[in-house]
Amino acid sequence: MNIIVVPYNRIHFYFRPDSSINRAWDDFYTPDFVTQIAAVPFAYVKICKAGKAVMKRFAGRYYDSPGYGIAIRADSLIDTTPASSCIANALDYSTYFSYDSKRPVTDVFTKNGVAIPIMPFPSKEEIEQSIEQVTSIASIRHGDILLFELHEGARLACGDIIGLGDSLFSVK
Repeated sequence: MNIIVVPYNRIHFYFRPDSSINRAWDDFYTPDFVTQIAAVPFAYVKICKAGKAVMKRFAGRYYDSPGYGIAIRADSLIDTTPASSCIANALDYSTYFSYDSKRPVTDVFTKNGVAIPIMPFPSKEEIEQSIEQVTSIASIRHGDILLFELHEGARLACGDIIGLGDSLFSVK
């Protein structure tokens, strides 16, 4: 499975490893080599059909199951090299999806109980444009996930509690 990320600035896209998925909403333990992290809320759609070079007008046939989630990014690993953003987004167990049947789908993002404003869910136009852009250079498969970052990232410290609706986890 691929996790395709459209960053907050919507300029380019990159891939997160599927090993970054935290399926149980367990707490996040910061690796020793990471000194600064951020929580990035996102909206997502699941890819329901394989494709390559999908034109925008047909892209609506390729996705379903919208939802929200949170990704953890290692900001201290970002420097001037292009690869650093990909490395900073590849932390294991750092992607939290709300599609778990026990988790409500909501757009309320909080840090320590304080709501943080986020961009609205991407429009149909934005989703289909992104599918066209991604499939112009890479194939998509059934089960892939297309993420849209909705905030530039909220800085985190040990002990912070991050929430997405009723789902909470803490940073240790």
